[in-house]
Amino acid sequence: MNRILLMAGLICANLMFGQSKKSLEKRPFIPVEITKTDGSTENILLRDIYFPKAESFMGIVAQNKNKSVFENEQLFEYKTSEASEIKKIGYHDIQKIKVVDKYDDEVIGYEKLSIKKVSKDNDVKDKNYTAILPILYDGKIDIYGYEYTVCGNGMGCMYAGTIMYIKNDKSDFAVMPVDVDEVSLFNLGSLDEKLINAFKYAGGDCPEFVKYLDNLYIKLQDRDFRKKMKQDIKDNYQKAIDESKSLDKKDRFNYVTRKRSEYDIKMFVKIINEYEKNCP
Repeated sequence: MNRILLMAGLICANLMFGQSKKSLEKRPFIPVEITKTDGSTENILLRDIYFPKAESFMGIVAQNKNKSVFENEQLFEYKTSEASEIKKIGYHDIQKIKVVDKYDDEVIGYEKLSIKKVSKDNDVKDKNYTAILPILYDGKIDIYGYEYTVCGNGMGCMYAGTIMYIKNDKSDFAVMPVDVDEVSLFNLGSLDEKLINAFKYAGGDCPEFVKYLDNLYIKLQDRDFRKKMKQDIKDNYQKAIDESKSLDKKDRFNYVTRKRSEYDIKMFVKIINEYEKNCP
């Protein structure tokens, strides 16, 4: 069944840096089902599952270019039981992760993916690295990604968007409509075209869906349509703020961020629903 999976964590070794030895020793071991690159599966307790909350996350989670971004092979600690000794497994040995609850039901899933980008010239090109990313939507076209927040010195944090990747369920590659590793005001190009071309890459096997995307692009150029989109986003933001006022102050930012992220994801899901409705 298609579903939006709430992001509950993310593999992020970067967030370990700067912590004390004592705090590192207290990091929890989370129950997961791991699929290795050789196809074998194992239920283990894995350490270092995080939810990214800082601009240090800009780029890719556990990305692997021609050689690992880490100085050495990145290793994750795990146990086979609470009482067992700590072992280590390498990033390159991991293909999929399912975070499970005590009933062995999946809470959230991660998958290692090869990444493509839509360039400033609107061509789909290889990024030449892999990334382990959380699944946000599971359907004929999948969505992967994570929330991106920016924190300033003494100015608190701000939700900057949800970084999303899309992948046809039959494909080996995920596409990032906007290359967050290289984006700047000088090479941004047309975001509308990037979005449309990314979805054409993921769903271009269906003529009806391509037709829908062409019509959507035309709508996106309409001033009234864009004005309504902006107002809807603003209204959703204000609604989240109003709802958060009943929460403790320390919980309000996370609540508003989650609601804004869910709204962004649903915009992608709405497009994917057209593919699922019209394409076998």
